[in-house]
Amino acid sequence: MAQNERIPSISENTSFIENFLSKHEWKLYDDYKTTDRNHAYVKIPIQELIEFLTEFKFQNMPDAARKQATLRYIKYLTTKTSSPLSHAYIIHMAYKGDARIRAFNVETQRLVNLHSGRSTTESSVYPGDAAIKFEDSLTIQIHKVKLKCDSLIWSGREAYTIAIYYPEDFAINYVETEE
Repeated sequence: MAQNERIPSISENTSFIENFLSKHEWKLYDDYKTTDRNHAYVKIPIQELIEFLTEFKFQNMPDAARKQATLRYIKYLTTKTSSPLSHAYIIHMAYKGDARIRAFNVETQRLVNLHSGRSTTESSVYPGDAAIKFEDSLTIQIHKVKLKCDSLIWSGREAYTIAIYYPEDFAINYVETEE
């Protein structure tokens, strides 16, 4: 049994993400001169984003709940009468590099810090992972990470995770009402 097969969500997400990545033609976001800082993106129809988020699995409950809230919010944005949401972006972070090593909290089942920070020491300024986004729609970043922790079960595992960015223009009062 392969190491990631012991935790179903990791192997399911790996298969799903690698299949998703292979089905698209990716464009370079910006040339930051290193494999760790160069990222590729694709613009997709909003229905494909809904399917992507529906298929992606989270290991912990708070992130799973945020995913469900995001799906409800996307569905709301697609039904707006003035300028409904029609597309989104997926960015494959460090797409030509190896999995990035990230500290993992076993108790919360969350990464301690997903994003690489800003850097001004190289020949080109890197704004930091959190700044790699688009302002005209939702952006999902796909990160491949290698978990670093003291647990024999988790340490060294490679997994895909995502980060979701909502543009400032989307910062509206959104209240879901159930009838």
